[in-house]
Amino acid sequence: RDRDHLVKAFEPSLRKLMETFSEISSSEMHGTYAKNQYQKPKELHKVIQAAVAEFEPLAYEYFDALDEIGGERAEKERAKLKDDGQLIAYNASCAIDKTRAILDACEAQGVTDENINDLDLTQIRPLYDELVAAVAAFDEAAADNDQLMKESLTNSRPFDGLLDKDIQAVEWMMDQVESGQPIEDPSLEPLGSIAHVANTLTECIDRYNSVFVN
Repeated sequence: RDRDHLVKAFEPSLRKLMETFSEISSSEMHGTYAKNQYQKPKELHKVIQAAVAEFEPLAYEYFDALDEIGGERAEKERAKLKDDGQLIAYNASCAIDKTRAILDACEAQGVTDENINDLDLTQIRPLYDELVAAVAAFDEAAADNDQLMKESLTNSRPFDGLLDKDIQAVEWMMDQVESGQPIEDPSLEPLGSIAHVANTLTECIDRYNSVFVN
């Protein structure tokens, strides 16, 4: 189903949730719950549970559709960058895409920092190799003064080593998996964690947007 059909499908349950939460807020403001010994909240809780059960799978399907569309759009933008000879921006985008693919692979395996030692690295290493190749191509293009001029860049290190940091973050994550040692406190998002890879990716995306988009 396309996005419009999904929106139409989850609209009734979303509306029911909004109306119910609005009723709860109004009731709390007027202190009416105690008058019926909190029977009304119990009734509303059932309404919310039913609406969430209907809304949740459709909402996830909707966001998956958005992700797919976003991926297709990004791929088209990368193809245009390559066709236009914008090799620095192209390879930076490729590096970001490969890192995102690594995180997607972790998610697809159901692996988080809580169970990081369960990660199957046979699915990660080929993506890591592609990431390293993209960064190497980026470095080569950025070292070419003619290419810098073509892309209107004055700094030969527009990422200030962030892409190298990205590679290092993935390497640390793989080392953590191979060590067989769990992450003691995942909430700290330490080196070697999936969260650290995600944080580094965010830095790279922010830098890409500031250099090539804004």
